Amino acid sequence: MIKYSSFILAALLTLTGCGGGGGGGSSSSSSGGSGASSDVVINEVLADNNSTNTDPDLGLYSDWIELKNIGSSPVNLTGYGLSDSSKKIKWKFPDNTQLSANGLLLVWADDFNTTAHPNPTALHTNFKLKSNDDKVVLYDPSGAIIASLNLKDYKVTAPDISVARDNNGGYFLSNPPTPGADNNSNAFVVSKAPKFSKREGVYQENPLPVTITAENGATVCYTTDGSEPQESTGGSTTCASAPANVSLTANKTTLKAIAKEQGANKLKSKVKSKTFVIISAAERPVVINEIFADNNSSSPDTNKQTDWVELKNVTGAALDLSGYKLSDKKNLQNGNAFKALSGTISANGYKVITISKTTDGFGLSDKGDSVVLYNPSDKIIDFKDFDKLKGVSLSRQGGIWDNNFTETTQMTPGQANAQQ
Repeated sequence: MIKYSSFILAALLTLTGCGGGGGGGSSSSSSGGSGASSDVVINEVLADNNSTNTDPDLGLYSDWIELKNIGSSPVNLTGYGLSDSSKKIKWKFPDNTQLSANGLLLVWADDFNTTAHPNPTALHTNFKLKSNDDKVVLYDPSGAIIASLNLKDYKVTAPDISVARDNNGGYFLSNPPTPGADNNSNAFVVSKAPKFSKREGVYQENPLPVTITAENGATVCYTTDGSEPQESTGGSTTCASAPANVSLTANKTTLKAIAKEQGANKLKSKVKSKTFVIISAAERPVVINEIFADNNSSSPDTNKQTDWVELKNVTGAALDLSGYKLSDKKNLQNGNAFKALSGTISANGYKVITISKTTDGFGLSDKGDSVVLYNPSDKIIDFKDFDKLKGVSLSRQGGIWDNNFTETTQMTPGQANAQQ
């Protein structure tokens, strides 16, 4: 660890207010008191700082974590650590960092890393927060977790909204954030997300009507070009009182929508997003029938090194696959990789396509991915998004327009699905 000059060390030990990391009273001397680890709590977290405050070293709107000592004795934070993981400590406080009784301490989660730079004026971690789907975990010197905050639980939907601790140890959404000061007592409520009348998938109907509904008299704002909807009509955003009726005609439309309930303490909902594909039966003679993304486990190739996708010919004639493509992306622009298909599928038959990142430029992640099938006109004729697939395949059930897949351990590459 870098040794600080007495001037820098003193600065670190007296971090107070928004810029330096505290504002609840002056810190104790470097010897300080040990305090009780349970007295140190996560007081406030801003994981999407757009305009609230800037750090004093870089002048950037970086994300931050505010700690509070709720005890009556100062706490020496030597050995304490922060992380965005409950599995390991990623960053530790510089030795003899003090947190005064009832004091606040601001730490910038910006990957600048205080201990790697010789002249810090504030505390900086060696990791960043991934917007509002991350965790903040506080460890004591023994490596035990003494506080943890899962930001995903609080559904923050806009920049400059923090998750703040109340006097009873619960958390609420604070707008505006209050770095270096007592947290606001006014809780904000995230509006409930809107609902779509149709589930994501492939349809023959053209135009395809989709109704967007919302609860509690909310206004619905939506886009059809894949961009993020705003809270008022303008640009590609359209807003209307729910329900909102949308008519889709494109081969592929990514429909995104938010809801905003009435009231000064209401915040917009999280974005609801679904992709709809419209294609005629004549343009769709083949479909995705089964997906296996857990390579090195079970694969039709002898080395068991590839993922695979099984296609099904849904016609009564042999099908030439020349010109058809498989990808993990819903567009073929910007250099996105795809696999050009070849060969034939017999009438009402099956064909297994192996996919390897080494040879095809993309692979399928068993942690979640997409499989997209294009016809020779580069129209999407089938797709399936999936979440974690460990030791199971995703198997089509029912008719080819049902968009119905289920996980199964009874993998059947090259033949009808077990429950089909």
